[in-house]
Amino acid sequence: MTQPPHDEPTADSVAELREQVEQTRRELGETVGSLAAKADVKARVQEKAGHVQEKAGRIWEEKAPEPVRRRAEQSVRTARQKPWPLLAVAGAAILWLAWRRRRG
Repeated sequence: MTQPPHDEPTADSVAELREQVEQTRRELGETVGSLAAKADVKARVQEKAGHVQEKAGRIWEEKAPEPVRRRAEQSVRTARQKPWPLLAVAGAAILWLAWRRRRG
């Protein structure tokens, strides 16, 4: 965007000048919004992860045999309904790994 020389008028009337100011504000707002979106790394990563999950889900639905999908869905439902056994196993695995790391 180039600016006219300061000795030349940029508007013929106050109304035209106000319109130019409003247009500049709109353009500036759009630019700031665009820059803010680019700077929001967390949102960009989440969006990218969402696309990856969608793609993985489509591949899973296309490639996995029906009995495997049913069993996986059943396992997920069970884990959501009763998360404590899964959490206990995960906790035990973490403790075991920490213990091995300390010894070795």
